[in-house]
Amino acid sequence: MGTPIRLVRNDGGIIELMATTMTMNVDRGVTPLPMPFAGGSRFAFDLNLPKSLITIEGVMTDDQLVNTSSQQEASATIDFSQAFNSTTVDWPTKIDALVSGHGNGAIADADYAIKINNSYEVYLVKTSSGTTEGLSSGRYYIAVHNNTSARSASDIAASLVALVTTYSSTFELTATRINSPISGATNTAVTLTNVNKGKAGNNETI
Repeated sequence: MGTPIRLVRNDGGIIELMATTMTMNVDRGVTPLPMPFAGGSRFAFDLNLPKSLITIEGVMTDDQLVNTSSQQEASATIDFSQAFNSTTVDWPTKIDALVSGHGNGAIADADYAIKINNSYEVYLVKTSSGTTEGLSSGRYYIAVHNNTSARSASDIAASLVALVTTYSSTFELTATRINSPISGATNTAVTLTNVNKGKAGNNETI
């Protein structure tokens, strides 16, 4: 059994440590002085100014060495069947209006994107080509409009899954199409899951 202690860093953070040994040495700092003509007797003043030394021994390990079986992958769900920007307008209808001013296949001019992590965004574009997702003009994209009308929520979700699956090693994500967790609409939502595990799931990653 060890002694649990907490070390406080300069930034206020706490390091939990299980100390294997803990010792304390106290020096009262009293120096005896000989008394002349007193047969070797000595006297001393105790000014109550002791010195103490605490020695703690323990083992500190890197978080990355934690058993991965106790870690979780962070995840998030995008539901394309739900209202857009907290309005009553659904995704396909709102997207129809968003991309109506863009030319067919104008990926470089796309203004709207889904930020899927700190490094990458997936742009929403209008295109009637046979390719509904991919990388063009330096931008990852999914087609949300076929140059005639908005694609269905299910089709948009399928394109996002296909894109993330193709570039999984780049995004460091996996994607799965699921039923809407709110409305129950079939295959209209996408769950994105981080391939790198963290000890606190969505709250913290390594």
